[in-house]
Amino acid sequence: QVDFSDCFEKSDLVKKMSRLVQQESEDAVQKKKCYANAAFRRGSFALAVRYYSDALAMHGEDGDALLAAQLHSNKSLTLLRMNQVTAALSDAKRCVERSPTFAKGWLRLGSALPRLSMAPEAAAALGRGVGV
Repeated sequence: QVDFSDCFEKSDLVKKMSRLVQQESEDAVQKKKCYANAAFRRGSFALAVRYYSDALAMHGEDGDALLAAQLHSNKSLTLLRMNQVTAALSDAKRCVERSPTFAKGWLRLGSALPRLSMAPEAAAALGRGVGV
C-alpha cells in the first residue's frame, strides 16, 4: 500500500504514481530476467529465450542501456546453445548497439560470427571487446 498523504497537488500525485509504475515495471523486468536465468541454468533454453524476449519487450527501447545489453547478451548465448546462430548474431549486434562498452556483447558477437564462416569479423569483434 502506498501513502499518498504527502501529495498536496494533483501534480504531486501524478509524479508519485509515475514513479511507482516505473518501479513496478523495472521489478517485472528483473523478475523475467531471473526466470530466464533459472531456465538457462536448467537447460530449458527455449523457455529462457521466451523470458528474455518478454523482459526486453517490457523494458522497451528507452530503458536502461546496460540492462538491455545484458538481456540481449544472455539471449544471444542461449540462442547459440540452441544452435540458432543467425538469431544469436542479431541479439549480439543489438547488445553492442545498446552498450558498446559492455564487453560480453563483443564476446557474444565474436562467438556467433565464426559459426557463420566470418572468422575475420569475429577476431575484430573480440579485439574490440578486449579494448573496452
